[in-house]
Amino acid sequence: MDPVQAAKSAVPAGEPNTERLRDLAAFYIKLDVALFAGIGTLLTFTKPDRAELVDQLAHLQWSALALIAALGIALWTYHRISLDPTLGAGADPKKRAKRHASASHGLTFVLVTNVVVMLWVAGFVFGAASAERDIRHSDLRQRWVQFAVRRYTEQHGHSAPNLDSVFISEPLAERFYRELGGAAQVRYERVGARDYRLSFAGYDGKFGTLDDKVFTARDLPGEPSR
Repeated sequence: MDPVQAAKSAVPAGEPNTERLRDLAAFYIKLDVALFAGIGTLLTFTKPDRAELVDQLAHLQWSALALIAALGIALWTYHRISLDPTLGAGADPKKRAKRHASASHGLTFVLVTNVVVMLWVAGFVFGAASAERDIRHSDLRQRWVQFAVRRYTEQHGHSAPNLDSVFISEPLAERFYRELGGAAQVRYERVGARDYRLSFAGYDGKFGTLDDKVFTARDLPGEPSR
């Protein structure tokens, strides 16, 4: 007789069922592998080029680490039960019950980890989509403000002394300027008779950092100098 089957038959009726734990462990192993594949797909095909999305995607590493721990526990439980359904307790029912409970708690941790990771990944997917919409809306508002400043220069033959002068004939641009955060996020400087520097603070909300957008009179709408 197969030794594993012999060990199973040696477990008295009413004792903890380790075979069910082994089936659960096998299921969690497949689930963890599927989640790894899903995270790998996100990392491979999302290819974010915006600071907002890069920031969110970076947090996937914690999900990957949690899955590694969960997968390790599930694999260990599965192989341990496969090799010895009594979990090394022999004929001692108290030891069997204790080790069965320990294995069960380990698989409960795996289940909770998988659920949390699935919720986090789902949140990332929806959050990334929301962030992308916000980025597009922000870009549109910035283009309106830049277009209004550029048109003022073309119509008057010189750059505007300040944004208030621009907004006199551009109420929609003024509205978008305020929605962007006003002077806290948008900075205008006249640097010549027909030149200016229009700066938008980036994702970090601070001027003078790499994610700023800076437009001059030579830039087309939506195409910053840097």
